[in-house]
Order: sequence, then structure tokens, then C-alpha cells
Amino acid sequence: GVNVIGAELVMSTMNVEGFYIGVYVGDNTKGNELDSRVYIKNTTIKADTCATFISGNGLVSQQKSLLIIEDSKLYSYSSTICGNGDVSGNGRWGTDIQVIRSEVWGLKTEDGKTHGGGIYQPQKDSTLTVTDSYVEGNNGITLKGGSLKIHNSVVIGAGDYKKAEFTTSGYTNTGDAVYVETMYEYEMNVTITGDETYLGHKDA
Repeated sequence: GVNVIGAELVMSTMNVEGFYIGVYVGDNTKGNELDSRVYIKNTTIKADTCATFISGNGLVSQQKSLLIIEDSKLYSYSSTICGNGDVSGNGRWGTDIQVIRSEVWGLKTEDGKTHGGGIYQPQKDSTLTVTDSYVEGNNGITLKGGSLKIHNSVVIGAGDYKKAEFTTSGYTNTGDAVYVETMYEYEMNVTITGDETYLGHKDA
């Protein structure tokens, strides 16, 4: 739908639907030294694969590519908010994703065979903050790198329960609200705060 590389984008009061990826931030492209700043507010995005996909520019910049989602609703059939953990070349890490007063939904296909994930962050040296929001997917949030902070939010795992297994790419759909995997051996930390925070399963 929208392709951003080393640029500033503000989306307000919009509806984006019918695309493979709604908003793509490709800051890793050809050694790009500029970090994008993307601000999505009061907007609905529904996409086949990712509502938003972000690739930082790794070694090329010490700053982080910024994605702020505020007062918005995002839906997809794969990973609704998604990053990339690749470290080849200059790498794709160095992202800052902030979800504020928003809803993130991993959708179930009509045949019921697959269920999309909420948020997938595999990139190292990156930050993910979820505040006053609702996140639901096969796994609510999957972390394979960087830091995660959840405050006053509801995170729901909606997939079938499965045993966790290391994966070289992607993640195991375990049905957990928050799933943390060390396969990539990136430094990670998780902070969960707030009296209104709830982590659970849809069938609980």
C-alpha cells in the first residue's frame, strides 16, 4: 500500500485495505543511511500478510527506524505488525515500534486452517512498546530479539496450544499471549506493568 524508505510519513484518519502489506518500511534498502519516522493515527489497515512491516538499517545507522501506531486498528492473516531478524549484510535491526491505544488483530482464514499473529519482533537491538492497547493472534506477541514493554494492555493468544520449538525463521504458533524464543541468541528483555494488564488465551 505504502512504501517508505528513509522518509517521514504521517497517516491520519485513513482506511488501507486490499494490499499484501499495508505499510512497508524498508530502511535496509541499498545501504540507506536515513531512518524513517512513520506515524499512523486514527487509521485502519487490513492486509493479507502484514498490516505494517519494518526493516531497520542495521549497521548503517545508530538511530532507530520509528513506527508509532496510535488510536488505530490493524488486521492481517499473517503477522499483523512484523519485523525481520536478518543480520546478513548491514542487517535489518534498529527499530522502535510503539503501539498506543490501538487494536492489533491476527485474523483467522475463512477455512479456519491458519490464524495470523499479533506482533512479531525478531530484530535485535530494537524496542517494542505496547501501551493501553489490545493485541490478539495465534501468538499475541512473539519476541526473538530486542526489548518488549507492555503497560495496561490486554494480550491474547488465540491459536491452538502447541509445544514450543526453535525455528530458524519465523516462530512456532504456541497459542501463548507472549512467546519469547532465544534461537537467534540476541539480547532480550521483557517488562510487564500496569493494574489493567491481562495476558491470557482466548478460550480461557
